[in-house]
Amino acid sequence: MGILRGDKDYGKYIGVNISLISDLLLTFKMGLTIMMSDHGTLAFKLEDNILMIEGCGPWNKEAMILSTHNAGLVQRQRKKARWGVIAVLNGDPIHTPDAAQLLIEYVKYDKQNGRIATALILTDSTCPELAKRHIADLYDKAGEDYQFFSNICDAKIWMATVLA
Repeated sequence: MGILRGDKDYGKYIGVNISLISDLLLTFKMGLTIMMSDHGTLAFKLEDNILMIEGCGPWNKEAMILSTHNAGLVQRQRKKARWGVIAVLNGDPIHTPDAAQLLIEYVKYDKQNGRIATALILTDSTCPELAKRHIADLYDKAGEDYQFFSNICDAKIWMATVLA
């Protein structure tokens, strides 16, 4: 049984039991896709100074660690002075408690490295108001400027004004 070490940039190592992620699928195509059984999916793509994320939840700690560890796009984005995130979250964007804490830590770290704001689009959620409250709580704890949108066009317009 092997151990995968987390991203050194976060100032600590996070161990992941490889047997828990045996269903991992990596696809490199205009970004990175990470899919794990019962853990959710995350895909990353850069558009200028915006990191586009598309995911399908719910997510656990292992999914959060792998997505950040393997998303070299995030590392490249941090080299920019000001950047933002547009996240399209399909299904129920709920995080386990340990995954929620990791997301808060990742956002705080990113904010120290140029991240300005996050635009969120929720689709196909069985409980959209609960999902919004859950996500809002996490971003509030991280001190992130965020906004919910019903479509990507409005999210991009808002993000352009925030980053200007």
